[in-house]
Parts: sequence; C-alpha cells; structure tokens
Amino acid sequence: FRDVVVEGPRLGLAFDDDGFVVGVQPGGEADRLGVHPGDAVARVGSAPCGSSRAEVVAAIKAHPSRPMRLTLRTDPGTTRS
Repeated sequence: FRDVVVEGPRLGLAFDDDGFVVGVQPGGEADRLGVHPGDAVARVGSAPCGSSRAEVVAAIKAHPSRPMRLTLRTDPGTTRS
C-alpha cells in the first residue's frame, strides 16, 4: 500500500468495472503522483472503499474537499507502463 495526496479538483483517472485504474491522464495530477494502470484505490481519506468502479467513484465523490489522501494498492501481477 502507498498513499498519494491529491490537491486539485480532477484526478485524471479511469477505472475498470473491478475498480482498477486502467487509464491515467498524461501530465495530470495522478500521473505526476505516480499512479499507474493496475493500481486500485483501497481508501479515500480514512474510509475504506469497495472494489467496484461504482464504489470507488462514490467514495471519491463523497470526499469533495482537498487535499485528499488516496491509499493505493498495486496488483502484483500487473506490469506498469
């Protein structure tokens, strides 16, 4: 697990149905913070979030204030590009 702190209003991330990051906007904040395809959001702030895209997006939207801490986990079988 690792934490990243988001300062801006837009994450620049796309998630698959299972809640894994599948897209990172090049040059965006998440890209600059080192978020990669294959990462998954485990917590938003101090609250755990579920494992589906809908649950991850709902957890992020429920935390509109910034800065926002995201705890990420990386699927060990995922190759980062």
